[in-house]
Amino acid sequence: MPPVRQETVLPGEAVEPAAERGRASLAALARQEARPLEALDRAAVLTLVAGALIIVTFQSVGKTGWFNDHLAHLVEGWPREPLYPYLYWFGSSVLWLFVVPVALIALMPGVSLSRFGLGLGDWRFGLRAAALLYATMLPVLVAVSFAPNFVGYYPMSAWVRSEVAVYADSGVRSGLLSFLIYEAAYAVYFVGWEFFHRGFLTIGLERAIGWYAVFVVAIPFGIMHVGKPFPEAYGAVAASIVLGWLAVRTRSSWYGFGLHAGIAVTMDTLAVVQQVS
Repeated sequence: MPPVRQETVLPGEAVEPAAERGRASLAALARQEARPLEALDRAAVLTLVAGALIIVTFQSVGKTGWFNDHLAHLVEGWPREPLYPYLYWFGSSVLWLFVVPVALIALMPGVSLSRFGLGLGDWRFGLRAAALLYATMLPVLVAVSFAPNFVGYYPMSAWVRSEVAVYADSGVRSGLLSFLIYEAAYAVYFVGWEFFHRGFLTIGLERAIGWYAVFVVAIPFGIMHVGKPFPEAYGAVAASIVLGWLAVRTRSSWYGFGLHAGIAVTMDTLAVVQQVS
């Protein structure tokens, strides 16, 4: 029989390495051992099924297109009207990718939120690793900012790009304020984005399938980048693996949030600098 996996680890207890758990899982599949449904990790099954439903819901009703079709009339005539579809999108990320998974975890008996990466984990390593990865990416972002498809895509709101141009040409501060509001909301967006992919999915599945969870989550993460500039869409797969490693290593999704949000805001800032220069 396969070894019994510990479900709860108390301080001071030995933890079976993630790689060993993953190898044991693949070995069982290779031997074609039939596992009754009762033997499945229920938390992992719930994570997979709920994750799929959350992705479908977020992609269907959480984007700017749905807002424009169903809610745009509510903000007609408001100041900065073109900004609201993006505020809705970024807020939907927090709702569907953070609040809903956290609520599901809270309903799991005997499961703490820290098990899914909501704690600080190894904060010393996390801060150092996130800072080093950001410093490594910064020269790449600067180089890419000269590409026309990059400058023409970021920030994703064409209206915000036009507002920045107005500020650069005439010094009207409302254009700068529009950019700052957009970027603040954009940074908050990654609270949901990173917790869902790195905390709920990656760390949530790691106990069942080991480090393979990092690579499994790269699949939906890559798919959700379809439509971005082509090099970025491919790079998202590698980025997912790196962010997944960081989450499992630190047992926290917060360092991936800081890194991803920092890179995204930097990308937008570099793009508008190129646009107005």
